[in-house]
Amino acid sequence: MGYSLSLPPSLFLSNSRIYVVNLPQEPPPSLQLEPDYKHPPATATIFELRPQSGVQLQLSGTIPKEVGNFTSLVFLNISNNSLQGHLPAEVGLLHQLQYMNLQFNELSGEIPSSLSRCWKLRQLSLNGNKFNGSIPGAIGNLSKLEELYLGENDLQGRIPQEMSNLISLTILSVPYNKLEGPIPGIFNISSVQKDAGMPYLYSSGYK
Repeated sequence: MGYSLSLPPSLFLSNSRIYVVNLPQEPPPSLQLEPDYKHPPATATIFELRPQSGVQLQLSGTIPKEVGNFTSLVFLNISNNSLQGHLPAEVGLLHQLQYMNLQFNELSGEIPSSLSRCWKLRQLSLNGNKFNGSIPGAIGNLSKLEELYLGENDLQGRIPQEMSNLISLTILSVPYNKLEGPIPGIFNISSVQKDAGMPYLYSSGYK
């Protein structure tokens, strides 16, 4: 059994405090993600779609710019779907966000530099998409970032020097891109997780 859903903009204009959508194994004849109206939008702290065991969830469409209305959002997980289009710049309005997991979708375009305004981010997972362009140097402003996953995209250029400001970083994963040039020695090796004596920097596809 499976579901095919989209993210309507009205969902992000809603008043729900927590969106953890548990989907039953038997799909109903029709299903729409619609808002409820119990709390003001700024109080939403969690957005996650969580199918039960054995349920296949396929979320399609785009991430609407209205996602920026969830200004108190702490946890965002809409990974492993078929979302397309650009990641809207309005994600930079999510100043309380600590975890963003958008891995394994079909998102494209450049990674928005507005992510640098998500100052509390601790984990950012954008791997397994179709992002292109360069890694924005503004990500170096995320001083609380501990884990950064950018592998399996179409990123080009070099790892920007500004990322030396990521003083909390322990994991950087960038395999299977089109990055080039030497891996810069900008990270504090004593704080970056090591694997077989090397920094935990996946380098497959790095020239």
